[in-house]
Amino acid sequence: LKQSIQSKDKIFSIISHDLRSPLGNIQNMLNLLVDKGEQFDEAKKGRILENLSEITKSTFYLLDNLLNWSRTQRGLINHEPQMFLAEPIVKEILALTKPLALRKKICVVSKINESDLAYGDINMVNTIFRNLIENAIKFSMEKGHIEINSNIQDEFIEFAVKDKGVGMSEEVMHQLMHTNEINATFGTNKEKGSGLGLLICKEFIKRNGGVFRIESKPNEGSTFYFTLKRFQI
Repeated sequence: LKQSIQSKDKIFSIISHDLRSPLGNIQNMLNLLVDKGEQFDEAKKGRILENLSEITKSTFYLLDNLLNWSRTQRGLINHEPQMFLAEPIVKEILALTKPLALRKKICVVSKINESDLAYGDINMVNTIFRNLIENAIKFSMEKGHIEINSNIQDEFIEFAVKDKGVGMSEEVMHQLMHTNEINATFGTNKEKGSGLGLLICKEFIKRNGGVFRIESKPNEGSTFYFTLKRFQI
């Protein structure tokens, strides 16, 4: 009961602070364009619009995580598994997260086999990949390298998102794997995180019959692995 209350308090904190702050930034930028737009040249307007797009996108993802977490806690989320190709999903997410990677000059490479057929809930798998890739970008240093790959293991496909970032200690890994505490963290460029992403990944991987694991060393990077059922024709 105590843990449940703490989790709800944390979610209220995220709603009141982590959502309010970016929405305030969006409002301020829009006010600038509306009230003083004639004072900016096209290049300046372009930069403001680019920032608006990035803030709006990250705020949407935060809200999506909040809604997913709330629905999983209440048992309201639907699980609708089907056959799908994983490579197009990752390709789409890399396109969406490209501005985040470019800002830190990070090279993100997908080596997922184009013919890998998985079986699971596509929306959940999309959320898993998005959170893991964003997390890898967040904790990578400038000019870093991130690799996403897949490996057939009998009746399963194991996916991996590997970075060469700050890594983590055994204590932090144990906390991530064995508790449901919500801990906000900052990335290498002071990017703010709500701490919900990995919790949702664990929950969605479990719902799809997969296994989640982490390999990491401080200052050497981290690799996040998860499995999905393999669809065999």
